Amino acid sequence: MKISSLEYGVAALLEPREGILWPAGVRTYSIWERSVLIENAASRFFWANIIEQEAPERAIIRDGVENVILRLPSARSRSWMAEYDFMAKMLGADQLVIYAPALVQLAHLMPNQLKQYRRKMVARFLKRLLPLDQPFVMRQMRKFVRSSVLLYSSNTIFEKAEMFAVLVKGSTDQSARANKHRVATIIRMLQLMTNDEIVRHFKTVERYLTELDFLEAQCKYYRIYPKDIYEVSVLELRQALSG
Repeated sequence: MKISSLEYGVAALLEPREGILWPAGVRTYSIWERSVLIENAASRFFWANIIEQEAPERAIIRDGVENVILRLPSARSRSWMAEYDFMAKMLGADQLVIYAPALVQLAHLMPNQLKQYRRKMVARFLKRLLPLDQPFVMRQMRKFVRSSVLLYSSNTIFEKAEMFAVLVKGSTDQSARANKHRVATIIRMLQLMTNDEIVRHFKTVERYLTELDFLEAQCKYYRIYPKDIYEVSVLELRQALSG
């Protein structure tokens, strides 16, 4: 989604950088590999709009998944189509087309009891690490617990859960002031990254461009000006880079 923020003076700061050499071929990334989590009306509208724009491609992918999964026993097929629909809300079409075959394979190989058991173990692990009195934290934790079993192997799932805990704790304050500062910090970080650092961070050009559009939407929502971005201190940047 492209929206004009020229009136706020930040559009030039969010132009895609020229000269970045993106690797050829398909590359995947985790939906939880983010610097921060931002939950607000602009965020919800942004991602809903992307899903709407990608609707034709998503319909083709879903039909392909459904044609295979419906061959399973009815209870099992319903369960796994529900898992697919859940994950589809969290992935762009470029990643969904890569992920769909893996989910089909899981549907054939992973017993429901194992799926539920792993989720219970991940939830139990995270409850020791997170402030459970925060509604935002609980919402994100439920999404992570459900998605983690579908994304990560048993060898890495708790390592990823620990990384998620750091991410969500750093994003707990979802006030306008906190989110405005997060957006300004991210934009300042992008300005200072080398081309190679941008490639390592975003993995794909699609993800990079989507992030720029997302940040532009947030700038308009919070009325972020260039001065807000340049006021981010070196110490704050170091803290953000260290996670």
